[in-house]
Amino acid sequence: QWFEKFARFGLVSKGVVYLLMGVLSVLAAFGLSGEKGDKKSAFHFIYEQPFGKFLLIAIALGLLGYVMLRLFQAIKNTENKSKDFKGILDRIGYGMSALLYISIGAYALKLGFAGSEGGGGDSRQFAVSKVLEYSGGEYLVGIAALIVIGMGIYQIYRGVTGRFMKRVNLFHSDMKDAFKSAGIVGYVSRGIVLGIIGYFLFRAALSHNPDQAQGTDAAFDFLENEFGSLMMAIVALGLAGYGVFCFVKAKYQKINFEV
Repeated sequence: QWFEKFARFGLVSKGVVYLLMGVLSVLAAFGLSGEKGDKKSAFHFIYEQPFGKFLLIAIALGLLGYVMLRLFQAIKNTENKSKDFKGILDRIGYGMSALLYISIGAYALKLGFAGSEGGGGDSRQFAVSKVLEYSGGEYLVGIAALIVIGMGIYQIYRGVTGRFMKRVNLFHSDMKDAFKSAGIVGYVSRGIVLGIIGYFLFRAALSHNPDQAQGTDAAFDFLENEFGSLMMAIVALGLAGYGVFCFVKAKYQKINFEV
């Protein structure tokens, strides 16, 4: 029961991050904010608020709860995934998600304790630069890019088909239609952003240039430059919707810690 509460707190923390990313990016689309909302921008926004350090540390600890959930899903197979290729791929995805949110939580914790100067450089570009130093590194980066693009397509598929509702029981909620709509636009928007980030990573592999490996803020820049501010605002609003649906999952999702 303690594990379950910790995991649900992790989903709330993840929801806060995505909600802020979406809101900040919507504001940026209408010229009301100077920065488009990636995770670092969301953390810095929290840091600048009253009791910001305390909130950041709380969110970082919450994200550890989400990491714990993903590790159980990956290692103990608490989702009862099959032993075929798809099931193995799903569990690898859970493991990758755990690694990603460990790094995100560590950044939030570092910012909370060390202050605004504790941010450091772009870890994504640093990691890509190190991989590109090896012979054949561009192929590894290219494979990673295709995986990220595939994850984006899968998120869109889950949103369009409604498969994200599989373990979320909203039968006793009066707002189930609104919550499901938030999930649909949230998963589709998250998939679009992931697809663009994967495209950036693929460009980094082709050009052998780690500076091409950009994140969420650059993805919003791409949307704004190629499709206009309105499209950027729509996708950003979708990310905020994904954050809201993380809150819904924290309350209504079935969570297992036993096989």
